Amino acid sequence: MKKFTVITLLAVLVFSGYLIQNSKVNKIKIIYQDEFVIVDEQLELISLGYENHPLETQYRIHVDYVYKRDQVFDLYIDIEKELMYFIDGRGKAYTFKETSKREILSMDVFNTMYPRSKGPSVTFMVGDEAVAIEPRELNWNYRKLNEAYENVTLSGAHQTPGIRLPYEMDLDIYFDEQPQEILVTNEAGYAEILDMEALKVQKTEEEILYTIKGMWHGEEFFGEVAYEVYLSMDMPVVITHEDERIRPGDFVTLEIHNLEADETLTFHQDLVNKIEVHRLEDRAFAIVPISYWTQPGTYDFEVESDHLGLPFVFELEVEAREFGVQYLTIDEEVAEETRNDEAYEEFDRYMEPARQVSSETPYFSDVFLQPVEGRISTEFGVYRYVNGSLTSYRHSGIDIAISQGTPILAGNTGRVTLSRSLILTGNTIVMDHGLGIFSVYYHLDQLMVEEGDKVLRGEMIGTVGSTGFSTGPHLHWMITHYTTNLDPFLFLEKPVF
Repeated sequence: MKKFTVITLLAVLVFSGYLIQNSKVNKIKIIYQDEFVIVDEQLELISLGYENHPLETQYRIHVDYVYKRDQVFDLYIDIEKELMYFIDGRGKAYTFKETSKREILSMDVFNTMYPRSKGPSVTFMVGDEAVAIEPRELNWNYRKLNEAYENVTLSGAHQTPGIRLPYEMDLDIYFDEQPQEILVTNEAGYAEILDMEALKVQKTEEEILYTIKGMWHGEEFFGEVAYEVYLSMDMPVVITHEDERIRPGDFVTLEIHNLEADETLTFHQDLVNKIEVHRLEDRAFAIVPISYWTQPGTYDFEVESDHLGLPFVFELEVEAREFGVQYLTIDEEVAEETRNDEAYEEFDRYMEPARQVSSETPYFSDVFLQPVEGRISTEFGVYRYVNGSLTSYRHSGIDIAISQGTPILAGNTGRVTLSRSLILTGNTIVMDHGLGIFSVYYHLDQLMVEEGDKVLRGEMIGTVGSTGFSTGPHLHWMITHYTTNLDPFLFLEKPVF
């Protein structure tokens, strides 16, 4: 009896071991992201032994055993190694026979596990920076474990990225699977077949749409993939101007091309005290005032950019200009009362601050108008003798002789920065028009605007008088770039920007 019991027990153990090692299942259910696929056939499980280091997985398997109750396990997949297994509660791993496993792993539920299921990826190298681009169009075929091909198509709607290259840098293109052919085209009509070399991008600040199409002809995979990207290049700054002649008293507007929003320029030159770069919408420019003291000759400008290391140089050629000479006789008492230390100190105290700060945004958009119509009694820039003595200054504007009380109009739209009586210049108005441009009005009879007022072009701001250092009713009218005196007549015809 005891021997029979031992034999029976051994038989049971052997049979149980057989069931455990070679358990059969009625069907399995593959679960992925709350969806499932049923394999409704009897499958034989094969033990792989104990497994302590499972892969990461998003799959689960519901096993309907023939001889045991149903159970659910994590399912581990590695397509490249043709692995598919689950681990039971005892830590033992099980898989299926090779033929069954290949068919199961070729099911659509496992498509995303195939390394080439999404098509090849491309990376653009901009210096040391890698930029990955998603396909715009895809017609791709890859072979599954059951030898059938899966076709993947895509017509992308994602936003097309843009890449800006440093000046004269080529674009290196890397595919994770090198295509047999690479065709590059752009919307400007460019077309080229690349053979492992870098793409030479068109040199322009403007974004141009490029299409890079790769073509593969293999057994494991084949198809075409197209990528789209906007490419542009950080072009060096170029400075131009339209002035055919530049003379003392003129101004030059430098057009600055290809200047980036965060790019800063430094000018090294001996012509003016400083050069300000102005930005209006997508335009950049600088105003260079040419003082009437400027000697004729060639003036070099060396410009440095904080984006591009090497400076560049351009020139301005200033021609000679003849200025007249004026001999002025004025009552000695008037001269003594208006041309003295007190008058000069007061003038500096008020006039200098009135022209130190200017609006970065221009108040005006048109050329200037002449504030009054009358006889030009003194031209701009003349040398002046007062009561037989040569003065140390030049005539800073133009004098327009007209009867007292004549309305004076604002030469352009601007903001009043000074409106007061000064010993030297009498009733005086200074207006800021923006961009460093100021207009100045001396010797008025009446002041009709106050400091801080916004005044429109052609609006009445005062009347003609003979206050301050003056020989009779007239308007002394000036236009300056900050404190550099410029020829007002130039502003009547030439736009500032």
